[in-house]
Amino acid sequence: MNKMQVIKELLESGVGMVISVPTNGGYSTEIVEDANDVLQYLENREAFYAKAHGCTLREYLLWEEDKYSAMCSATTSKGKPCRNTVTGGQDVPVRRWLELQGEYCWMHGGD
Repeated sequence: MNKMQVIKELLESGVGMVISVPTNGGYSTEIVEDANDVLQYLENREAFYAKAHGCTLREYLLWEEDKYSAMCSATTSKGKPCRNTVTGGQDVPVRRWLELQGEYCWMHGGD
């Protein structure tokens, strides 16, 4: 019996599956009823997390890399990326993080 068959049999027999998805504030609980989602989680957790957040895998990984905060889009006088957080961009959900891309911190003319 392969993984998919086992997962389907478990779901069809009434076994509930819950997956904790990392968020900016801890974790959210995803109730999984589709065997394909369980298989995706087993094969690529980050892709599953991205789907749960409604974004692409690349967006999810960048949001996570930025520690859930939207960073200033300016460069410093030394030519390096500014690492200040934009106003209202600290510890935000991925949707808000996406909205704030391209914005600036208070030092570089942001709100």
